[in-house]
Amino acid sequence: MHGDAPGNLAFDWSIGDRAKVEASRAHADRVVTASLPIARITHLPIEPRAVLGRYDPFDDGYTLWSTAQMPHLVRRLLAESSLKVAEHRLRVIAPDVGGGFG
Repeated sequence: MHGDAPGNLAFDWSIGDRAKVEASRAHADRVVTASLPIARITHLPIEPRAVLGRYDPFDDGYTLWSTAQMPHLVRRLLAESSLKVAEHRLRVIAPDVGGGFG
């Protein structure tokens, strides 16, 4: 999050491999750029976020119950970035958390 004055905040969100993108751009015949300022670029949940995790030594796996509405993304990011384990060792369960209203 950044901004140049209170009340004038911007949220930055990115995902992917920046080096591969830059390499592709360097070899492209044409590159088109655009600035698309919008008021809301990512979700801003009004409900609290909660998680409960458990490690099972029997199967050497993890189970996470999460109120997130995107369990597959949570699983991938946790496996790759936080736990540094193979994705198949991590199970993310998202119980009925309601609808996405935005």
